[in-house]
Order: sequence, then structure tokens, then C-alpha cells
Amino acid sequence: MVFCQRNKSFIYSEGILFIVIALLSIYLLSFRAIGLLCGYVIGYLLCRYIYNSSKCCHILGKYTLLGVAVILALGISVNLWYFTEFSGGSVSEPVLNNLDSSRFFICAKEIYMGEPISVNVPYLGYPFIVAMLWKLTGVTIVVPLLINYFFTLLSVVLTSFIAIRIISGRVSATELNRLGAVAMLLVGVCSFYLGCGTVVLKEPSIYLGSALAIYIISGLAERKAQSRERQNREILLFVFAVVLLAFNRLMILPLFILGTLIFASKTNLRQVAIMCILASVIMCLGTVFSLREMSEHMSVYASDNLAVSNYIPDRQHDYNRIVEGYFEFPQWKKILFLPITATVQYFIPFAWTALQDVEYGPTQVYSHFGFGWYFVGGLILFYLFFSKYFKYDSTILKWIIFATISYIVPAFLFAGSVSRYWLPYLPLYVVFGANVILGLKNADCRRAFKWWAIFYLLLVVIILIIGYRLMLND
Repeated sequence: MVFCQRNKSFIYSEGILFIVIALLSIYLLSFRAIGLLCGYVIGYLLCRYIYNSSKCCHILGKYTLLGVAVILALGISVNLWYFTEFSGGSVSEPVLNNLDSSRFFICAKEIYMGEPISVNVPYLGYPFIVAMLWKLTGVTIVVPLLINYFFTLLSVVLTSFIAIRIISGRVSATELNRLGAVAMLLVGVCSFYLGCGTVVLKEPSIYLGSALAIYIISGLAERKAQSRERQNREILLFVFAVVLLAFNRLMILPLFILGTLIFASKTNLRQVAIMCILASVIMCLGTVFSLREMSEHMSVYASDNLAVSNYIPDRQHDYNRIVEGYFEFPQWKKILFLPITATVQYFIPFAWTALQDVEYGPTQVYSHFGFGWYFVGGLILFYLFFSKYFKYDSTILKWIIFATISYIVPAFLFAGSVSRYWLPYLPLYVVFGANVILGLKNADCRRAFKWWAIFYLLLVVIILIIGYRLMLND
């Protein structure tokens, strides 16, 4: 059953925007744009069908999904031109200056050709998916880019489903769909989240696995018991999510096992036990098929003896001096540094460093404009600091605990220097921000938010100025 009615103005908007994408792509890529355009349309229509067919559908969500699809498609077309025509490469031999992108592409080719893996790629999930699709298309950079396009779009759709599950029963049915659509919009304005979907990186695979895992865990958090049929269906979806994570970023799984245990209750004990056992087994399989030794996995989670050059770029000289020797610190000292590392993780990448990464793809300039995230983060912090305006209960408090842990762990492990490591949890974080948007209809909440917005804006400006001055001195 389709829950969203057809809307002529929306259909016209789709047509116009995809014509713009087609014209730009054909101008940049000539006849090679045809397959790319087909991929854009098919990926978008599949995600639109999933969203339109759900009870979560809202017109704002439809426009958000369209807007995200347009941003991703335009970015991928420009990047593809940059990797091929501009740089003197081809679709089968693109010029990828980003070391991670280059390794993923080479790894996928070696899997495709049946050759031994010669590059340092710890997890083979993303290259394997690419190589399998190349069996149908031949070697082309279009495939990994379209995979990321589709996975990112699907993650945005799942954001709505997550928001509605978490807040269900706390607001009216009309507000619930609007809240889900607002959550999608808040993800859509975070440029770094979308930017990772326009280059050859495994991040969108982790987005999808994480969003699906959070969605299933949000089902455990519901107060009513689930039918056996639904439990079995959600266990299968959880297995798919865990497989994506185990073969793309293995050490993220303990956090989701923890999340599953947080929401264990008498009504879902069987489902929780099965999910935890399966996740543990798949995690072991991920370890076996990883190109990393077990000791390397453990050293990442212990945050001990990691290569500083892998996580803290040389250009961050002043920050390097502040956290010098971080990966040799005792654990208690790393905890004391959390206010610094968590703040750095919140604000990077900085906008003024955008041109330093343009060689990795023009959309990396867009990824550096974190102002959308600063806006979303301000909403989330208001929700956390001004709890009296919102309906907290024990379940919401558990979500806040899980969200806090998921944000702090990357800051603790990597000195706050790799901000993309918390991006997979963004579909959960924005649920809190969406609650604030809907809560502003309350006059007292609106008044408090005005004062918060002034304070927060000044704080952000001051921190950005300090960051700019420190990097300017470098």
C-alpha cells in the first residue's frame, strides 16, 4: 500500500532536477554519462519507493530525499569528471589521489581478476561488492560511486524510520511523520555525511549497516512485545547489518552489541540473545577474513601504540603539540583529555582547509563546510541541556547514553582527529535535534532556545576563530 499521495508539483520538481543532472553529466562526461544517469534514476526510484510505501512518508521527507539525491548525483558527476577527463584518466583507470580510494579500487580489481591482494586494505567488504558488480559491467569507477550513492540515500530513508520508532507513542501520529521527515532533513544538511557518498570510500557501507542496526535496536526499545514473525524478520535484517559492518569496520560491532544489551528486557530476551550470539559469530568471521592480525584489532580498541601519522595530520601542528604522545597515554589520562578531543572531533574538518583536499575530488570542498552540522549539533545540545522541555523517560535516557558512548569512543580512541568515525551514528543523533524543531511550538521552549542560540553561536564563532588562529600560526 502506498501511503504518500502523488503530488504533481513534486513530480515536476523531480523531472526538472534530473534534467539538470543529465545536462551537467552529459556536458562533463559525454556518452559515458548514460550508464551513470541510469544508475542515478534507478537508485533514487528504489529509495523513493521504499519511503513512499512506508507509514512514515511525509512530503518534507520526499523533498529531502530528492534534494539529497541531487546533491549526491551532481557531486559524483563532477568527481567522475575530475578523476577521468580532468586528470588524464579513464573510467577503468581513474586517477585517485586519495590513498584510501586508490587502495579500494586496486583491491577491487585484484579480487575481480582473482589475484592476491597487494594493497593495505584491512576489510574487503566494499571492494568485494564492487568486484562482484564488475562481473556484470566490467571495470569502471562508476560502480563504486553508484554503490555509495544508493547506500547513502537508503541510510537517509532509514533515518526517518529510526526517528519514528524511537519517538513513537510520545507525540501524535501527525507529528510523528513530520518528525521523521525533519530527521531526514537534518542528516541532509550535514555536508560531511553526504560528501563521503560521492567518493570511493567504504563509509556509505558503514552508514547503511549502522543505520539498519540502529533501526533494529530501536525495535527492541519499543514497549510492546513483538510477534515471533517480526522478531525473526528483524533478526535477519540485523544479520545483514552486522555482515556489512563486520566486513567494512569490524571494531564498530562491540558498540552495537552493547546497544542491543542496553535495550534487553523480558519481552525481547530471546531476540536479544540470538542477535548477540549471531553478531559475535559474524564478528569472529570478520576477524578471520580481515587482512589484519587480531592483535592489530585489539590495539585499535585499546588505543595503544597506534601510528600517529595515520590519525593526526602533520598540518595540525599546534594540536599535535597539545596531544603529543596521546597513543602512549594511560587510559585515565585519555579520559581526562576527552573535553579537548571530543570538541576537536565536533568541529573538524574546518572550512578553511577545504582547498587542501580538493585533489581528492572537488566535493571534498563541500565536505569541509560543517556549518550545517554546527546547526544540527546546536539543536542536539539544546535537547540534552534543556531536558525539562522534552518528554524524557527511561528509554530516552538509554538512547542518550548509547548516543553519548558512540560519540565519545572515537574521540577517545583517535584523539578526536578522525571526525568521520562518528558519522555512522548521525541518524540517531538527529532524532534529538528533530525533537527540538517540533518542540519550538511551545512558547517557553522557544524563549529558552533563543537565548541558547545566541550563546551557542558566540561559542562556535570563538572556537572557530581560535582554531583558525592556531592553524594560521602553523
